[in-house]
Amino acid sequence: MLYYAHTKKDSDEKQLLIEHLRDTAEKSGNFASKFEQRELGRIAGLLHDLGKYSKEFQKRLDGGEKVDHSTAGAIESIEKFKQIGELILAYCIAGHHGSLPDTNDLEGRFDNDIKDYSAYKNELKEELKADFSSVFNNINSEKELPFAISFLTRMIYSCLIDADWLDTEKFVEGKGRSESEKLENLREKLTKKLEELAQTEPEKEINQKRAEILKQCQNKAKWEKGLYSLTVPTGGGKTLSSLAFAMEHAKEHGQDRIIYAIPYTSIIEQNAQVFRKIFGDKNVLEHHCNYIFEEQEEKKDEDENQSTAEKLKKASENWDAPIIATTNVQFFESLFANKKKKCRKLHNIANSIIILDEAQMIPPEYLIPCTKAIEELVLRYNCTVVLCTATQPSLDKFFSAPPKEIMPDPDALFKDKIFDRVEVKYIGKKSDEELKEKISELEQVLVIVNTKKHAFELYKRLEGQEGVCHLSTFMYPAHRKQVIEEIKNRLKDALPIKVISTQLIEAGVDIDFPVVYRSPAGLDSIAQSAGRCNREGRLEKGFLYVFESEEKHGMPQGTLKMPAQVGKDSIRKFSNNLLGTDAIRDYFGNLFFYKGEQLDLNGIMKLFKVTNRRNFDFPFKEVSSKFRFIKDNMFSVVVPVDDKAKGLVEKLRYAEFPKKYLRQLQSYTVNLFEQDYKAILNKEEIKDLTAVMLNPDNDYDPYTGVVIDKDSKALFD
Repeated sequence: MLYYAHTKKDSDEKQLLIEHLRDTAEKSGNFASKFEQRELGRIAGLLHDLGKYSKEFQKRLDGGEKVDHSTAGAIESIEKFKQIGELILAYCIAGHHGSLPDTNDLEGRFDNDIKDYSAYKNELKEELKADFSSVFNNINSEKELPFAISFLTRMIYSCLIDADWLDTEKFVEGKGRSESEKLENLREKLTKKLEELAQTEPEKEINQKRAEILKQCQNKAKWEKGLYSLTVPTGGGKTLSSLAFAMEHAKEHGQDRIIYAIPYTSIIEQNAQVFRKIFGDKNVLEHHCNYIFEEQEEKKDEDENQSTAEKLKKASENWDAPIIATTNVQFFESLFANKKKKCRKLHNIANSIIILDEAQMIPPEYLIPCTKAIEELVLRYNCTVVLCTATQPSLDKFFSAPPKEIMPDPDALFKDKIFDRVEVKYIGKKSDEELKEKISELEQVLVIVNTKKHAFELYKRLEGQEGVCHLSTFMYPAHRKQVIEEIKNRLKDALPIKVISTQLIEAGVDIDFPVVYRSPAGLDSIAQSAGRCNREGRLEKGFLYVFESEEKHGMPQGTLKMPAQVGKDSIRKFSNNLLGTDAIRDYFGNLFFYKGEQLDLNGIMKLFKVTNRRNFDFPFKEVSSKFRFIKDNMFSVVVPVDDKAKGLVEKLRYAEFPKKYLRQLQSYTVNLFEQDYKAILNKEEIKDLTAVMLNPDNDYDPYTGVVIDKDSKALFD
């Protein structure tokens, strides 16, 4: 009897099961070989569909009832490989059509009615032998064991599901995917770009200093794979310098891709645009929740009958691209995920260079799990990680070996007159009226506050003055982008411009004000604010004034409260050099001390348990639900304010599969806290077409965004 794995839709053609198992095993093994675990990947591939050898499943291919075909391979993995089956393989195989199960869920599946699949023994014999004696060799202590094994399980799971998916896709579509471009082929493009930049105003001191930083990064690229820090002042060109380090490092060590992870989508959009200009559209995968592949130019690939958008959309499934630009949310949440879709890409992180830009922006409540994941990638997955920032937190104690700094003397670099462009002054407590008077006296000024309520109130006091703008997350992204462009144009034309903004403007927005006001915050935020002041060094000095608001709505709230308090202590101690490396180290040292156990707020690291390599508990589902950078208490509303948005809403109205249009509406979407969302739902003119649609005439202000009741608590976030 012949056994089959898949049937083509609208066709009688079937794929032989033994061919699918062998092809999947080969792919999965090749993926796992990137981190020296080929046999684990290979055996997972051979065992994953053993349940399809049952007669009941073969009937299923002809329209019969559904059959559990995943549990059989999990059972066999334990029967044949004992400990390795229990700790790793059974989870991967049982979850390959959905998600990695918790230990209790996995054990419960063994009680299911599993159909007879013994016919596999007629086709798979010698291939199911493997030596796993070296699997744990590079795990040095019992303390490391639980997290290391759980991490390895996710990686093997990733190898298996990607191999399974790719082989099935090849059968269904009649062809496999073409290989992505190799980094070595892109190196010349970066070299050409850097040579062009070197010819741009080389006599300027700032460009000379940037060239020195670039040279240091290129020279240090010959260092061994490992954990590095790159501490460069704002304006030092660290984006391209870190990219140059990564490209040369990849050449030196044969690594496969560069992953650039950034906290904010606004910075990613800017950087990805730069990367695409250097490397070409098809070689740069921009992957985050707001990105829409349909917006990529619909040109056909030279070698394939496939558009760039189609190619990149497929690459986003498994990160099979040479350059990845993504968010911290996408990167870290995937490393702690349990669902198939998020985990599929993980194996392609192995053997990569990972640049974590603005590393200080890792949320403190997830700092310990994140640093442990970083170290795991470096120690056991052939990765190099670069912590890249202008305000390097002191993370040494979170790693078994501290990051190695690429710049020879960061302290001297920060003291260099080229980068010492801003004078920081603490000016004490100020009422909104006093701030209004000071702001009114200036032609160009940026004011950054901690709450949307404070931004709204200050803007209303200044409303009517020439060039006054407001920025907050009550404005949909396309609106914010439009306002930022207006700000840049007015700065360029030397016109009056007074911006009242929440902290969203601190990172990734390339603007240059002579004067900045900042309400209390952590020193990292204050340093980011300074990066918006005299950025290009056109003035001898720019001025950053740190003030305390006398208003209730101006006080830092929630997660901003402790950093602001610790920041005030550092302001008192380092008032003469608030942006220096000593002040930054002091600030982060105190912040991490006061945070204590809150650096793993949800107790992620304690959830994985292994005793004597036999008694274990791997709650993959629970960990995934607890590891969330973005909280689940946010609700989305859409503002169909122009013809493009209205057209998408009309398509959404009749769409069988609405997700596509909801994604395209992301740039018109505002996220609200629950109480505001509920208040908006009570308004008669609101419509709900799978997503809530605001009436832009009544519920959206063209200057300040979503209209919220003035007493709303959410305004104080």
